[in-house]
Amino acid sequence: MFNRILVMAALVLTAGFILEVERPLLAGKPKAQTGTEQGGPKAVGTLKSITDDEVVITSEGEGDLRFVRNSRTKLMGKIRKGANITVHYRKEKDESVATLISAGGN
Repeated sequence: MFNRILVMAALVLTAGFILEVERPLLAGKPKAQTGTEQGGPKAVGTLKSITDDEVVITSEGEGDLRFVRNSRTKLMGKIRKGANITVHYRKEKDESVATLISAGGN
Protein backbone atom coordinates (compact mmCIF):
# COMPACT_ATOMS: atom_id res chain seq x y z
CA MET A 1 0.00 0.00 0.00
CA PHE A 2 2.79 2.41 0.94
CA ASN A 3 4.61 1.63 -2.32
CA ARG A 4 1.49 2.53 -4.35
CA ILE A 5 1.17 5.85 -2.55
CA LEU A 6 4.86 6.57 -3.14
CA VAL A 7 4.58 5.73 -6.85
CA MET A 8 1.44 7.89 -7.23
CA ALA A 9 3.15 10.82 -5.50
CA ALA A 10 6.16 10.49 -7.81
CA LEU A 11 3.90 10.44 -10.88
CA VAL A 12 1.99 13.52 -9.73
CA LEU A 13 5.22 15.43 -9.05
CA THR A 14 6.67 14.39 -12.42
CA ALA A 15 3.52 15.44 -14.28
CA GLY A 16 3.50 18.79 -12.47
CA PHE A 17 7.13 19.41 -13.34
CA ILE A 18 6.56 18.58 -17.03
CA LEU A 19 3.55 20.90 -17.21
CA GLU A 20 5.49 23.72 -15.55
CA VAL A 21 8.41 23.36 -17.97
CA GLU A 22 6.21 23.10 -21.05
CA ARG A 23 3.73 25.85 -20.09
CA PRO A 24 5.36 28.55 -22.28
CA LEU A 25 5.26 26.20 -25.28
CA LEU A 26 1.65 25.26 -24.67
CA ALA A 27 0.71 28.93 -24.37
CA GLY A 28 2.53 29.78 -27.62
CA LYS A 29 5.02 32.03 -25.86
CA PRO A 30 8.76 31.84 -26.60
CA LYS A 31 11.10 30.69 -23.86
CA ALA A 32 13.12 33.32 -22.03
CA GLN A 33 16.31 34.24 -23.83
CA THR A 34 19.70 34.49 -22.22
CA GLY A 35 23.17 35.48 -23.25
CA THR A 36 23.61 35.96 -26.98
CA GLU A 37 20.08 34.74 -27.70
CA GLN A 38 18.64 38.05 -26.54
CA GLY A 39 15.90 39.45 -28.69
CA GLY A 40 15.07 43.06 -29.30
CA PRO A 41 17.01 45.76 -31.06
CA LYS A 42 20.75 45.65 -31.48
CA ALA A 43 23.44 47.78 -33.06
CA VAL A 44 26.77 46.73 -34.51
CA GLY A 45 29.78 48.99 -34.81
CA THR A 46 33.24 49.96 -33.63
CA LEU A 47 33.63 50.85 -29.97
CA LYS A 48 34.50 54.52 -29.69
CA SER A 49 34.30 54.86 -25.88
CA ILE A 50 32.99 53.11 -22.81
CA THR A 51 32.53 54.37 -19.25
CA ASP A 52 30.59 53.11 -16.24
CA ASP A 53 27.57 55.11 -17.48
CA GLU A 54 27.78 55.20 -21.28
CA VAL A 55 28.81 53.27 -24.38
CA VAL A 56 29.44 54.97 -27.72
CA ILE A 57 29.87 53.02 -30.95
CA THR A 58 30.40 54.20 -34.49
CA SER A 59 28.06 52.40 -36.84
CA GLU A 60 28.51 52.47 -40.60
CA GLY A 61 25.79 54.62 -42.13
CA GLU A 62 24.46 55.80 -38.75
CA GLY A 63 27.44 57.54 -37.19
CA ASP A 64 27.92 57.63 -33.43
CA LEU A 65 25.31 55.81 -31.35
CA ARG A 66 25.10 56.36 -27.59
CA PHE A 67 23.76 53.84 -25.06
CA VAL A 68 23.20 54.07 -21.33
CA ARG A 69 25.27 51.53 -19.38
CA ASN A 70 24.21 50.46 -15.89
CA SER A 71 24.88 47.74 -13.32
CA ARG A 72 22.64 45.29 -15.24
CA THR A 73 24.52 45.67 -18.54
CA LYS A 74 26.32 42.40 -19.29
CA LEU A 75 29.72 42.31 -21.01
CA MET A 76 30.92 39.37 -23.13
CA GLY A 77 34.39 39.07 -24.60
CA LYS A 78 37.22 41.58 -24.77
CA ILE A 79 35.51 44.97 -24.88
CA ARG A 80 38.10 47.58 -25.80
CA LYS A 81 38.31 50.74 -27.87
CA GLY A 82 38.38 50.00 -31.60
CA ALA A 83 36.84 46.53 -31.24
CA ASN A 84 33.93 45.42 -33.40
CA ILE A 85 31.02 44.99 -30.96
CA THR A 86 27.30 44.38 -30.81
CA VAL A 87 25.11 46.26 -28.35
CA HIS A 88 21.76 44.71 -27.47
CA TYR A 89 19.52 47.34 -25.93
CA ARG A 90 16.02 48.31 -24.91
CA LYS A 91 14.26 51.64 -25.18
CA GLU A 92 13.36 53.42 -21.94
CA LYS A 93 11.66 56.75 -22.49
CA ASP A 94 14.06 58.65 -24.77
CA GLU A 95 17.13 56.53 -23.98
CA SER A 96 18.66 53.38 -25.39
CA VAL A 97 19.77 51.24 -22.43
CA ALA A 98 22.43 48.61 -23.18
CA THR A 99 21.51 45.13 -21.90
CA LEU A 100 24.41 43.19 -23.45
CA ILE A 101 27.66 44.34 -25.02
CA SER A 102 29.55 41.60 -26.85
CA ALA A 103 32.86 41.63 -28.69
CA GLY A 104 33.16 40.27 -32.19
CA GLY A 105 29.91 41.65 -33.59
CA ASN A 106 27.65 38.82 -32.33
